[in-house]
Amino acid sequence: MKKFLAFILALACALSLMACGKKNNDDKPDPDPAPDPQPTVTTAEFTHGYVDMKLELPEGWSWEQVSDNGSDKTEGIRFYKTDDPTVSYTLLCWTGGYGICGTGVTSEEITLANGMKVWQHTEENTEKGTMGMADIFFEDAPGSYVASPSETMTTEVWNANRDALLSILGTAQIGRKSVSPSSGPKEGQPAGRHRRGQGPVHRRVRSGVRHL
Repeated sequence: MKKFLAFILALACALSLMACGKKNNDDKPDPDPAPDPQPTVTTAEFTHGYVDMKLELPEGWSWEQVSDNGSDKTEGIRFYKTDDPTVSYTLLCWTGGYGICGTGVTSEEITLANGMKVWQHTEENTEKGTMGMADIFFEDAPGSYVASPSETMTTEVWNANRDALLSILGTAQIGRKSVSPSSGPKEGQPAGRHRRGQGPVHRRVRSGVRHL
């Protein structure tokens, strides 16, 4: 009889412990959900002598370093959509100086997301349906830094992707190192190569600063 009672007590204790363990498990909070994956960002960077630039490219973009030691004397970065290389731009330092001349060019001052001020110089080649000029000149940067689309980019593609370009340029870091006196003249100075317009009238739009 005593053995039977001892067995019953042991069984009751075991069941009680099982119930407590289950209750404790039930009281545990649900695990936090996994965080959303962060978009992949690629750093495009070029540094050579006093030329210095850096961009953050969103997922789906690629880049390479480029240079031209000919008449333009430029060096920097080409960046483009990985699945559509026709959407291609360059960010270059014109080491021989940069300026614009000619007629038909429309200029607009824009403030990028990073606070940098740029001038957008555009002119459409209506015969070819391309952008004869679509330069983004960094106004506050030391040296002559200019972003441009590929020469064959159509006006339609330019208009469809312009906001994406300005968003990328809004991540730009330029001239992080000290610039030597040989960095070349700024825009509007006579030295260096000039981009030429083709139309009959020169227009300069400055109706206010545009913020992006």
